[in-house]
Amino acid sequence: MRLRPLLLCSSLAFAGGLASVVERAPTAAGIDRIGAVVDRIRTTQRFAAGVADRCAPLVDPFGELGADPAVDEEFRARLRRCGYAVCRAPTPLAPVVDRATALLRDDAALVAAGGAVSLSSEGRSGEYFGAYGDEATRFVDVRFDGAGRPLPRELGAFPVDDATAALADLGFRACAAAGLDPALVDDPRSSIRGAVSSTALRLAWYDASDETPFDAHTDATFLTVAPFSPGLEFYDGAAWHAPRAAADDDLAVVWAGSLLEIVDATFAATVHRVVGTPEPRTSTPLLLRGHPAARPLGVPMQDCWEALQKRDAGEAADYLRARLE
Repeated sequence: MRLRPLLLCSSLAFAGGLASVVERAPTAAGIDRIGAVVDRIRTTQRFAAGVADRCAPLVDPFGELGADPAVDEEFRARLRRCGYAVCRAPTPLAPVVDRATALLRDDAALVAAGGAVSLSSEGRSGEYFGAYGDEATRFVDVRFDGAGRPLPRELGAFPVDDATAALADLGFRACAAAGLDPALVDDPRSSIRGAVSSTALRLAWYDASDETPFDAHTDATFLTVAPFSPGLEFYDGAAWHAPRAAADDDLAVVWAGSLLEIVDATFAATVHRVVGTPEPRTSTPLLLRGHPAARPLGVPMQDCWEALQKRDAGEAADYLRARLE
């Protein structure tokens, strides 16, 4: 079966920010701040795309976040310094990855899940849920409706609730450890959202390859949380990091997104890429975004997302001024 390649990186709404910026009206400083983030990301992406240097550091995973202030402080420092951190998940993630692999390799299950469905009826034309991809790369983006039920409805035997709970538990611990108010992040487990979630659980399968399925990019998230596995590399400004850790099925990697950089300039959105591996691999990242009604720097979420897609600060500022006048 060949799935229609509708989408490579979902255009997802997001929201959030520190309490001090949520209610504030849009200002020139806020527009300039978003533009500065766009410029920094684009510049870093251009440099990263031409860098061949790679390293494979052996990293020590962080222990339980939220239990020891010293561990949280070390995690926060690591995230600021390197853009990513390897952590112990509250529950083993290997079963989640195995069940995602079964779903993504099952043509009938993907047909039942349905193709990518647009949220344009909610005024979110760049957002989708459902299955997409091709024979070499297969994805299912899972969202959650206003009552907390998964979209798409048909996900076979995949344990969406268990997967979401395991990754969201770590994700919200990481948000708190990073100093971000977790109440501003769209919780996929919520049953009182009133709209389709902006946070998404992405099930991704990559066939064995020596190609790079996703080149240098950042995520429009506060944080992204994924089971730890080879195939994901992070750029530190000089070289690509392919972190290694002792084999363990309860490790996850957490990295910073562009929303976190917008609301807290001490963090930088992590430029990363997905590289080919000798064997097929599956990943199940949870992309933590904010509540659609929140307004970081006073800018509505959809407008903030659109601005982050622009080529440079000038284009982002022009777009925001036109939308907010």
